[in-house]
Amino acid sequence: MPPAPADPNVVHPMPEQPRVVLLKPLVTSPLIEVGEFSCYDDPDDPTAVETRNVLYHYGPENSDADIARPLALAWWDWPLKDITEHLRTIMSGSVDDLENAAARARGNRTSAATNPRYQGPSHEPDPGRPAR
Repeated sequence: MPPAPADPNVVHPMPEQPRVVLLKPLVTSPLIEVGEFSCYDDPDDPTAVETRNVLYHYGPENSDADIARPLALAWWDWPLKDITEHLRTIMSGSVDDLENAAARARGNRTSAATNPRYQGPSHEPDPGRPAR
């Protein structure tokens, strides 16, 4: 039987791991933004992340130019195949690393004549994803 698709509204995505929670169904403050599948691991009380762990807002710490670079890449709108392929870079790479990954993926898309099914990253939203 194939696994069921992940549900971002489930508090415990892995029932056998009660200390791991998805943040989306827990965070209610409009001042806190979380992604569809942002998770949190806490051995004490993972459901209290909003009241125990989000204590301060430090304000913007980056320049407009530093913010513009990752926004221009818009990796969150890439097709799932490219997000999966470059997940490690998205999660822990630098912006330079992410720009290089985007360039490589665009290069693969350029070779679409040899592989017409390849979609590559684009700045067009993935039709399978809900609009923001």
